[in-house]
Amino acid sequence: MRTLKQMLKIEAEGRSITIDPLPGAMDPSPYTEFLIERIVARDSVPREVVDVGCGSGALSIFLAKLGVKQVYAFDINDAALEATRKNTRINDVSDRVDVRKVDFTESLDSELDVDMVVSNPPSLPMRSKPDSEYDMYNYYGGEDGRKFIEKLIDNSPTVLKRGGRLLFIHTSLANVGDTVEQLPSSGFDSFDCSVSELPFRNSYYEHIDWFRELKERGVAHYEEPDDGGRETEYLYALSCEFSG
Repeated sequence: MRTLKQMLKIEAEGRSITIDPLPGAMDPSPYTEFLIERIVARDSVPREVVDVGCGSGALSIFLAKLGVKQVYAFDINDAALEATRKNTRINDVSDRVDVRKVDFTESLDSELDVDMVVSNPPSLPMRSKPDSEYDMYNYYGGEDGRKFIEKLIDNSPTVLKRGGRLLFIHTSLANVGDTVEQLPSSGFDSFDCSVSELPFRNSYYEHIDWFRELKERGVAHYEEPDDGGRETEYLYALSCEFSG
């Protein structure tokens, strides 16, 4: 049985949430925390938000704590849906977080018309599909890392009202230039970007040869250390307005 000591605490701007990292669901990461920081830094609180790829529910819970009236937490992974439901109860926000099994890579016919879509999408470039179901759901972004990012941009207008915003995390390993070119064709403009740096995680070194090849092709970017330390990726928090 888990104890509170094994649970995760996430804090931002004086607010704190508790996450029980259940097996199979994506644990909150520095990506998640960076996105939470950008949400907290906004001047206004949206009324309704869709969280695409909710994982353990950290983003959805923080949004509800910030005062969002209704959060729709989407994921295709049953373990993530279970974890999000449990964590919304732990944090007393289950009445404002609607957890739904949705495959956001498919064409959507949605009744929703929300103010914002947020996402920390799986976007790690891998030469081939991983054997691990956990990695498949939570990390795998196709050979170039853009498989889910492209679908996120294409399908977010289905649930966004005109004037709403898409806010998502994008790694420099997945060719942010292609994303900037794609956004206008899906109806997004007026975007801004915040940047953070993050040392490579241990698991990244399983794919380092592939990252090097992508970097040589000019479709991935990261900094290589001069002193034998870790490579560094750049994280972009992209916020763009849907103009229709």
